[in-house]
Amino acid sequence: MSRPVYLIVYPSPLFPAHWALWLPYYTNGSEESVGKYINILGDSSTGFSLDIRRAYDLTTTSSKKSQILLCQVDAHHIVDVADPWSPKSTPVDAVEQVASNVHPPGTSLRSAGSADGSGLRPRIEVKNCQTWLREVVVALAGNETFPNEAIGVLDQAPKN
Repeated sequence: MSRPVYLIVYPSPLFPAHWALWLPYYTNGSEESVGKYINILGDSSTGFSLDIRRAYDLTTTSSKKSQILLCQVDAHHIVDVADPWSPKSTPVDAVEQVASNVHPPGTSLRSAGSADGSGLRPRIEVKNCQTWLREVVVALAGNETFPNEAIGVLDQAPKN
């Protein structure tokens, strides 16, 4: 049996859209509104931290969002943990394991006054939830948990 994995996109007119993975739970072969929600929290100026929410009800938030089918994966790669109080620091399946191994970005913005001794400011790459989630999906495709097509779906997803 295969299970769907969705990309949840929270659009923003001013900032990059927030991206998260959504793995709905299944009961008797039927998709539920409760599932596993994997993302990072924070911002480019202070850094990010991993956030895995098990038994999360996606309908409890009123924020505008899009749900995009990222891929179908073999069901043995996903473990449904109904207990929301289970230790989130211990990955329970292949998806959580990879998400836990891809380190969330640290700070990638700096103050306007920061420069090296030459007065030049080297160009930096700003990292956020989108860059992190792409690294996670590439790693999951690399270990064959996700099909390679998932990377293409992610690359076509809304960025704002």
